[in-house]
Amino acid sequence: MDMDRFSSAIKSSLPALVVGLVLVTLYLQHFMFRAFVEIDFETYLRYKAPVQVFWADRDETFSKKRLSTHWIFNTQNLLQMRVGDLGDGAQLRIDPLQYKGHAKIKRIRIEQSGYKPLTLDDAESLTALEPVNHIKSAVYQDGGLVITTTGGDSQLLLHPELVRAETWPWHHLINVLGIMLASLALLPALSRSFSGHAYVPVGLTVVLVLATVMVSVSQRFTHPDEATHTRATNYYQNYNLPPKVDGPEIAPTYSAYGNSRLYGYEIYYFFSGLFKRLTEPLHIPAYMVGRLFSLLLLLGLALMAYRLPEFRVVAAPLLITPQIWYFFSYANSDSYSVFVSTVLAWLAADSDSPLNRFLVDREPSAKVLKTIALGLFLGGMLFTKLNYYTVILFVGSFYVWKYWRGDFVDRRLFFRRAIAVLAVGMLLAGCRLVWDGVNNDWERGERIHKMWEKHAIEAYKPSTPLENKHPEMFLRERGTSIDDMLNVHHWGGKSLLSAFGGYGHTEYFARPAYFNWMSGLGLMFMALAALALLMRGNRHIQTLFLLTVFFCFLVVAISFVTSWIRILQPQGRYLAPILPILGVLYYQMRPYIFQWVSHILILGMFSLSVYSFAFVGIAEIPKG
Repeated sequence: MDMDRFSSAIKSSLPALVVGLVLVTLYLQHFMFRAFVEIDFETYLRYKAPVQVFWADRDETFSKKRLSTHWIFNTQNLLQMRVGDLGDGAQLRIDPLQYKGHAKIKRIRIEQSGYKPLTLDDAESLTALEPVNHIKSAVYQDGGLVITTTGGDSQLLLHPELVRAETWPWHHLINVLGIMLASLALLPALSRSFSGHAYVPVGLTVVLVLATVMVSVSQRFTHPDEATHTRATNYYQNYNLPPKVDGPEIAPTYSAYGNSRLYGYEIYYFFSGLFKRLTEPLHIPAYMVGRLFSLLLLLGLALMAYRLPEFRVVAAPLLITPQIWYFFSYANSDSYSVFVSTVLAWLAADSDSPLNRFLVDREPSAKVLKTIALGLFLGGMLFTKLNYYTVILFVGSFYVWKYWRGDFVDRRLFFRRAIAVLAVGMLLAGCRLVWDGVNNDWERGERIHKMWEKHAIEAYKPSTPLENKHPEMFLRERGTSIDDMLNVHHWGGKSLLSAFGGYGHTEYFARPAYFNWMSGLGLMFMALAALALLMRGNRHIQTLFLLTVFFCFLVVAISFVTSWIRILQPQGRYLAPILPILGVLYYQMRPYIFQWVSHILILGMFSLSVYSFAFVGIAEIPKG
């Protein structure tokens, strides 16, 4: 009997032991076998640019596989990063500037377990940095190594001579034991929240609290395009119908680019303007009304997660990146697009959702009313941001997949109901298009072009010669290749960074270690999904996986091409439609995926996201 009890205890503790061993492995790999490098770096002008640090073993060539990138935005910068093992004659290469100018390295400090700390902060030690590329001079003066670059990829080479420490770092053993004990003590209690994804509504509540703090403390218009979103909302405080594109009443809504957000078909501004009317007696500032509307949408997601267990599964991807939370922290239309896209993903994925019940129920109650309501919602999806149309296309493809899988017994009934709902949605969209055409005398395109020319500053006017336009516009026409976009303009790296937490006008980021951990957990989740498909999946779920990959790639491709052919904007917010798409896949993969592992990975990314949002976003955003 005692043996049975012991065997049962071991079996119940096995997940905690596995998680503990994985965490210990990650801890040792990251903190014991990698060096910590700190560089006190000064530039002579404010310039958004990357500082890159490469490392390699003795006599080994440098590679982008061993690279840490840190973005600078200010004159004074303290760069902190984890690199590889720098013991036994390793090399370190610092690429300080990628433009012609000056910079100063005041101090470099290197720490690695098993070695004594190495500090370079005087003339003798700092001049050990060897200029190897695009550096005119490197002279010690005014308390640092002053570097003058000639443009291009400047490089400094360092051979750090680390000296073995006399004592073994015993604190690592204590930390390892602490990780194992915490896993054994906390995971059983945590696993109870795995049932029914109960942690999702709790997580969304935490997000709501953090977003409320951000809304309360951040200065107005310190967020991307908050001013133009607010001005567009102000129009609908006084009007009910979309304006003429050259109407004088929308003059305040033009940006420096020469366009107005009211040109688009986003219904967000109507709803936000309506909310502003309702709160008008409170005399709340216009930008704050927009922020409160975003919080209201986030509250709606949290309440749905508390009320609907199946919705939690689809909404789980919202916990893995703080960039989505940032949408709900200021006045912007992305918050509305994320909200309705997540609801659409749930309507499609959950077999018991109002949409799916209606498509198969032979005698539904209030059939006409439900047809109109569902049609208006689906039609309203056409009035979101254009990049969220990928979610609409994915959902359409998902229903084709369900049809192929045989989910609809009465296919004629499914077709009739689907056509009826789509007809209502298309009628709504058609009415909007007809109104727009009549209101602008069917000359909408020509009038937009005239207003672009009239209101844009010189660098963005269509009549401005290409060589005088903003240097980041029309890069393809300027001869920029795809390779240049990735390796010179760093489109991929910048997009990935801001997809997992870029605050302000994408100028406040967490340290590189945060992104390393995030990418590590993300890759582990991808590996988990691939393993589940190979071991347990059938052709149906494997097909859906490939379909999901295609649409995720499509989202990335649209963002990339837009930056290439229009204006360079490598911003992770353009990749947000991937999350509701992943939510549908995650919902369908539940029978195949290793659930408790997926929960731990999601919670791991959520914990890192909380750190980023609270200790980087809220901490560094200008207050006022």
